[in-house]
Amino acid sequence: MTPMPDKWDDYCFDLEGFLILENVVSPELIGEINEKVDEWLALSDAGEEWLGNVHVVKNESTSSHSVSFRNVIEGGSCFEALIDNPNWIEFVRRYVDNHGLHIWMNFLPIIHQGNHVRLHSGGHNKMYRTSFWYHDDRFYCGNLNIFLALNDIGPGDGGTLVVPGSHKSNLSNPLVHQKGQGRKNYVLEPGDMAPYLKEVHLKAGDAVLFTDALIHGASVRTNEGERRALIYRYSSFWTRDRFGYEYSDELVARLTPARRKIIRPIEPSKPPVVQYE
Repeated sequence: MTPMPDKWDDYCFDLEGFLILENVVSPELIGEINEKVDEWLALSDAGEEWLGNVHVVKNESTSSHSVSFRNVIEGGSCFEALIDNPNWIEFVRRYVDNHGLHIWMNFLPIIHQGNHVRLHSGGHNKMYRTSFWYHDDRFYCGNLNIFLALNDIGPGDGGTLVVPGSHKSNLSNPLVHQKGQGRKNYVLEPGDMAPYLKEVHLKAGDAVLFTDALIHGASVRTNEGERRALIYRYSSFWTRDRFGYEYSDELVARLTPARRKIIRPIEPSKPPVVQYE
């Protein structure tokens, strides 16, 4: 049976801006994805920037992901299967403008020891991507993130940080946003915002669902090894891919109609092909 959000889920999501979904992807599928990541890492270490239609982006800054694979839906059936994963798709439909969905960004970030992701976003930013409304028993969330853990994420592993309730804030957080300087390179330390932050710990196969209006980031990874995650960002059907990637005709052709509707919700309008003698 496909899990459906209930009234308690609605209340918690409206109140805090996130939900933790346990065991949403099988160990077998997680293993298949990790095998693909191992293959990609070996190729990227050899200097490859494009792995077919998957784009490798490496970062020098410690306040970012160490390496990120973008457009991963093109990476094989294990990624295609998650487009409409039955364990989260009804939550997505409930909380996003549900006239139609679109995955406007899909990527697989890896964090190594010493790396973190700066805290950012917040309800004070009223652009569509960080919008959050509720009206007439319907949610309208401009951007909903599904963060899927590909390995266990516990203390010291660079877990996702959230500020519960910050998706409804009317004021920018002065510890996160510095006027004229953009985002603060914030590292979680005792004091400061620590009482207001929640670090999300997950087992491989668990996911955290959150509105992009929520202040979020990732704590410093102090443990050896790496944190692996897969992120699908759902928005309304009329949005466009954030980085301008276009799905290949080969991918679109092999998808089920339901999955095709999510990654290409609006079919391109083209004139008919005219053949000349």
